[in-house]
Amino acid sequence: MARMVRKQLYIEDSQDEALAAEADRLGVTQAEIVRRAIDAWLSDTSHESRRAAWIRAQRIMEEIRAKGPVEPSPHRWERGELHERKSVR
Repeated sequence: MARMVRKQLYIEDSQDEALAAEADRLGVTQAEIVRRAIDAWLSDTSHESRRAAWIRAQRIMEEIRAKGPVEPSPHRWERGELHERKSVR
């Protein structure tokens, strides 16, 4: 087992109740729930991935806006064309 470091923190009443209920449900200590939550938060890169994707999307939109208005396509799509299956090779 890794060396443990004692920490104290303040949480809201509703968080305390939810923490106690989850610990009871899982049959572990409240401290274990907090450790798991910290581990999950530290390993979750999805928020960074979403942020990076959003920044890229904003840059693309800015580049498109900088080019000025785009001429609409002369082709008018029909519903059937939008849902046609393409052959798989």
